[in-house]
Amino acid sequence: MPQSSTTFSKTKFKSNDPNNIEIDAPDFWQRALKVIDTPIDQLIKKRQHLKEYDTLEKQQQLMLETYHIVVDFVKHKNQGTGFNAEDERNLKRLLEDIYSQRHIDRHLRDVADELNN
Repeated sequence: MPQSSTTFSKTKFKSNDPNNIEIDAPDFWQRALKVIDTPIDQLIKKRQHLKEYDTLEKQQQLMLETYHIVVDFVKHKNQGTGFNAEDERNLKRLLEDIYSQRHIDRHLRDVADELNN
């Protein structure tokens, strides 16, 4: 029976890119599977700062951005693509929060209420 030998070698790859993740890092999976914020996620972050929308111009900008996201969401939901039930719940909560903020212009609160229904 012929005898054969096997040689194994170890190679390390090192990157200078600070965004690279070390495979041995304790938070490897959290960083590797990092979820990219959807437009609705970005709006939800703004939800925590609704009190800062103290001028009509800021409120109009928020509602314009919200309107475009609602339209896009409804389009994707109707097409059955890109629909996320969690996004729908978050969007409804955001619209309810906008509607409940008394410092937001009444007409813009009414728009939020209409978009939510």
